[in-house]
Amino acid sequence: MNKDLQQIAQHFSRAASSYDAQADLQRRILRAGTALIIPHLTPTAHLLDAGCGTGAFARALESKTKTMRLIGMDLAAGMCAASTPCYRAVAQADLAQMPFANASFDGVICNLAMQWVHEMPRAMSQLYAVLRPGGVMMLSAFVTGTLAELDAAARAEGVSSVITMRSAEEYAEACRQAGFHMLGSETVRETHYFERALDVAKHLRALGASKPSSSSGMMGKDRFTRMLSRYDAMHRPDCGIPASWHAVIFMLQKPL
Repeated sequence: MNKDLQQIAQHFSRAASSYDAQADLQRRILRAGTALIIPHLTPTAHLLDAGCGTGAFARALESKTKTMRLIGMDLAAGMCAASTPCYRAVAQADLAQMPFANASFDGVICNLAMQWVHEMPRAMSQLYAVLRPGGVMMLSAFVTGTLAELDAAARAEGVSSVITMRSAEEYAEACRQAGFHMLGSETVRETHYFERALDVAKHLRALGASKPSSSSGMMGKDRFTRMLSRYDAMHRPDCGIPASWHAVIFMLQKPL
């Protein structure tokens, strides 16, 4: 695991105890994606939750998945520990280096994990490989436009990006290149409001969404303070500091 991945794993491990209290949007996206994939699964399906976090999928769908064999996987040790009671087994692994044999699963849930993967083509190929022919995958990811306001404040301070996002089109092309058939897609766009820019930063930290320190354009304390001041200047009297979230949900199938 390279240094960036190690730091991402550490950030999410530290956030394991605070994540659920901050993850309302993430759960809504998961529910929307789950509604797409469940009709394609049999009651005894073997299912992988790739990027399982604290186990939200298993907990939310317990009544519908009691007879399914659910396996969790996450990059972060803290998330694996938190989700262990929810699954038959949990593996700590990177999406680009999964420890499963080919054609192991009837379905895969990959909710809001792919944006943290550097080697997306390799990860997509791995996800494709572990599915059985005819198997299905729900893939969701935050895309370009997410945290645009924070990103604009960061760029004004010479920081390339706070959290780099790919476009929905890039994800769709990666799915196609891996061999998936697209069965459907949905988009989610929300703007949340906070009292202060610092509250946005605290919210992201509680979710584990922090940029690795080895990434280009990282800021020191003074630059961070100036960035927050620029972000505070975007305050809207009627609602507060805006934070935009854009996500895509894909329903995919591996051909027979």
